[in-house]
This record gives sequence, C-alpha cells and structure tokens, in this order.
Amino acid sequence: MLAISMLPAGYAAPTPTLTMDDLERAKTKLPRSHMIGGDIPSMLRKMNTQLSKASTQHEGLHLKPCEQWALTELESLLTTLHGAREPAFEEIYQSSDDNRRMRAGGALTTSLDELKSSWAADRMAAGPHGNELIRVARDARCYDAAMWWVHHVPLDAKEELVKRGAVGAIPLLPIPRSPHAKERSLIRLAANATAPAAVERVFASFTAATGCAACHVTKGENITTDCKGSPDGRCPVWPRQFSAPFGLHSGFPTSIGNASSSFYYKFMEGDNATQAQLVDYSTRCFPFVSARNFFESKPCKLLFLPSGIYLMQPSLGIDCCTFVAGVGAVPPKFLRAYTYEGTNESAPDLYGNSVMSDHWTGPEAFEYWTVSHYDSLYHNWGHDIVFKDGPTGVTWRWGNFDVSPQDDALFELPAGADCSQTCSKFLAAEDHAALEAHALLARHGA
Repeated sequence: MLAISMLPAGYAAPTPTLTMDDLERAKTKLPRSHMIGGDIPSMLRKMNTQLSKASTQHEGLHLKPCEQWALTELESLLTTLHGAREPAFEEIYQSSDDNRRMRAGGALTTSLDELKSSWAADRMAAGPHGNELIRVARDARCYDAAMWWVHHVPLDAKEELVKRGAVGAIPLLPIPRSPHAKERSLIRLAANATAPAAVERVFASFTAATGCAACHVTKGENITTDCKGSPDGRCPVWPRQFSAPFGLHSGFPTSIGNASSSFYYKFMEGDNATQAQLVDYSTRCFPFVSARNFFESKPCKLLFLPSGIYLMQPSLGIDCCTFVAGVGAVPPKFLRAYTYEGTNESAPDLYGNSVMSDHWTGPEAFEYWTVSHYDSLYHNWGHDIVFKDGPTGVTWRWGNFDVSPQDDALFELPAGADCSQTCSKFLAAEDHAALEAHALLARHGA
C-alpha cells in the first residue's frame, strides 16, 4: 500500500497563485458532458478517467482504488488537503449553494476540528458492526478526498504538495457493483440494538459526501451542459441568489441613458422553495410604447413569481395587477437556450467600461454579453455585462453582482393590493402590447 506523508514539521503552505482555470472551475457549477453519466456507475467511471488524466500533471502522484485505503489514511489525507485549500473557493460555493461546499456529515462547516470529529464519529459508529458499514464510511471519505483535491486545492498548491511528498496518492471514486443498500444493512444488523443508529449515522454521512451526483448524473438525451456553438461547451450560469444594479438604456421611442435600476433574484430547489425575480425600475419605467408618454417616465416594478408576472406602478394608480399568469422567473441555466456567436466583442458595463465579452444570441432576438477569457479588467469569466431586450432593443448594462442571500420578503406581493386584477384594466392597448413584448424577459430562457 502506498503511504500518505503528512506535512513536515514546521511546514507552512505557500500562498497559491490562483489561475484562470482555478477560478473558472470554482465558478462553473455545471460539469461538462464528458463528466456526466446517465447513471451513477457511468458517472463514476467518467470522473475516474478525468482524475487519471489530471494526475499525470503531477510527477510522483499515484491513484489508488478506494478499497485499498484505510479510514485513518483517508482522514490523514483530508487533513493535509484541508491545510492546502483555498478559502476563496469555499466562498464561491457558499454564495450559490453549491454541493461542493465542505461538510461534516450533513452540516456545512470548514472547521477542521468539526470535520475530524465527524469522521471519528463515522468510524466509531461503523467499527463494531463489521466490514459492511466500514466500507460505506470509507467510500464517503474517498468521495470527500477526490472532491477536495479537485475543487478546493489550487493547481499550484497541488504541485507543491506532491513535490514535498505531503501527498503521494489520492483515491479513485468507488464504483459499486450495486448501490449501497441501507435497508439490507438494517436487516443484517437488526440483531444488534445499536446497529440502526449506527447505520443512520454512516449513511447520512455517505449521502452528504455523494452530493456531486446531483450535477454529474443526468437522465434523458435532452439534458446536457453543452451550449450551442461554445468552444468548450460551457456557458455561464446565474447564482441561485443575488442582487445587482443595472443601467437602463433606450434610444427609441424615448432616449434613456443609464437610468438607475436594480434586479433581485432567488431561485431555490425544493417543495415551496422561492423561485422569483424582481425588476425595480426605480428611476424610469421600461419604455413600453412607440411614442413618448407619461407612463414610462414614472418608476415601476415587475415581479416574476410562479403564479405570474405582476406590475406595480403606484404613481399612476397601479398598486398591483396581473400581467400574465403562470410565467415565473428566468431559470439559472437560461443561457443554455442561447447560441454562442463569438468572443472579444466590446460591450459597455454599468460603470462605463468597455469589456471584452462573449456574445450570445437567444430566442426572440434576445442578446447577451458576458465577460470573456481575455478582458484586462474583469477576471471572472461569465460575469454579466449587457442584456438586450429583443423585441425593443432596450439594453441593461449590468453592475457587480452581490451573491448574498436574498430575503423572501423582497418577492412578496404588496399587502392589501388586489393583484388579481388584470393589467389590461389599467393600461392602454398599446402599453399592454409593449409590456407583453418586454415580459418575454421571463420566457427567453425557458
């Protein structure tokens, strides 16, 4: 068996140099197609293939099947990797509820003491009940180690760990002949009164460690991370929660230059989870119609909920009205419905910078520009720069995203207002038709 060397006494991990590949891997939630399988075994085989290819970058690094590791060896390896991790990656994962976040069992934490305590609890729970539970605990640590190596340790730090002999091997992901069967384990161990609690403990930890399957396993031919025309198959994905300022620009029918506006977004998964977006035109409402009018000169808000799109413009007597029912927020992966048109196109951001951008075109003549790999100012590939409303040509010039959690109260309908009334009761026919075109904002990524 290959030994794992711990960090030498007095060793201080060097400050890593984060490369563009490091940052892009951290900020890209969706794995590419060569990392996705139709079921768990095929997914694991693909991931092990990529681990093998990546290991050739580091002379002296070996890959060892999971079943050849002892639990204590894996815990030592994880301790070493924790010392070399890049905290900025964890911040990125935390900001978008990414499954790559560090965990101690089911609890999110980066505390080494808490992590060690959780590993020890798994080992102690599994130990008295034979090899079956020990294998499950070991497999969970193999998942942890592979994930930390790939997604928490920068490239320069990996090279340094291997060069110094601190890491000599990493585990391959275990490919089960059949899935771990919790029910079978419970039956086999039922004779021991403490076994059910041990099984619950170990399997809960295993489930948390294997969260990567949510992104790496897909069902059906139409589910893919590949984006049309993109050289590497990728396109940016919105964070699950964020707010951002943007400037509203229009040349016709009314000239609007950088009218201050804000965008709020929360798109969570699960029963009754919030999936909403709020567009706050706090200076000038969107220029809906083909002639200068009073309607557009007043602030307004558009709220997109699963139940429909709602307009609020109290200055014109519209506390709340339903524009269209059953159309909700743009999904985070909306650019997968777009086509990559090219890179290094100059596009203006909110602050007046000319940004070298990737250009995307979508349904209904919508267009999008995101930061390319080569801009001298922005180094976060995929950051939003310009959105162009296809039906009108009006553009949003994005500012910096704040990816902190968004309060559900932002997305509540105004108290006391009758939002069931249709907007056609308040708007002229031409206003309503133009708003209908603008409401495609909620549909262009569907």
